[in-house]
Amino acid sequence: MSDIRPVWLQKLDKVRTTHQQARDIINRQRELHGVLDKMEPFLLKQERPPFIGSVGLGCPHCMVVGRQMKKCGQCDWYSYRPHVYQETNCYYADFGGTTLMEIEYQAPVYLHYGTSDAWIGIQYLDEFSLDVIKDCIATIRKFLNNHIEWGEDVLSRPDLAEDKTW
Repeated sequence: MSDIRPVWLQKLDKVRTTHQQARDIINRQRELHGVLDKMEPFLLKQERPPFIGSVGLGCPHCMVVGRQMKKCGQCDWYSYRPHVYQETNCYYADFGGTTLMEIEYQAPVYLHYGTSDAWIGIQYLDEFSLDVIKDCIATIRKFLNNHIEWGEDVLSRPDLAEDKTW
């Protein structure tokens, strides 16, 4: 029986990702899972947590050697949709049925990646039902899990080892 990779993972092959970037992605997503775990009891009571839900690592594709930022639109995500001029191609990448565009702009609980950090944000909690809040949390968890799966897929492939061209 062959182990066929899902189509969404195959499409992500277009985005050059080193093993180090994959490790960073996995670690960031696991940290965000922990943040969401701590926030969830407050959110399910429709209360704002008494802390900020952030981690200190953003998108490793936005960085180059020495952790200096690339300009948005000049990173390896451009190859995901090369015929579309869009500075934020990463927002439209499909991670198993979810995109960053969908979850960054969902209310009341959303996920945001910056170049140097990532966070789980909250807005208008009192304006949404508990079912909507639960759905937002589930969508974020799915996105985090699929990001981890992508990182693990990259690590399983020796052809994507460290890139020394940066």
